Amino acid sequence: TQSLGMTAPFFEGMLEGRKVVVTYNSDHPFFERFILENQDNRSLTTGIDYLVYSIATAELLAAGEDTYRFIQRMREDVSFNLRQLLTT
Repeated sequence: TQSLGMTAPFFEGMLEGRKVVVTYNSDHPFFERFILENQDNRSLTTGIDYLVYSIATAELLAAGEDTYRFIQRMREDVSFNLRQLLTT
């Protein structure tokens, strides 16, 4: 996890060599409501981890700069919508 600010996306994925590293934004409401509040529920948090890893991997495998930017905007939009739904 990393403190990226409330308006930053819920997660970011990057490659370190051949390893995909996912960093959760600890300031995002989804992290607080679904990861922290359910940290003892390994089935739920593992399911979220698998989904986020799959999305991050797909984003990193995007062919071409235009496709990468499109997927990145989708992640930002999803994070924005989650933030809005959890704070209103």
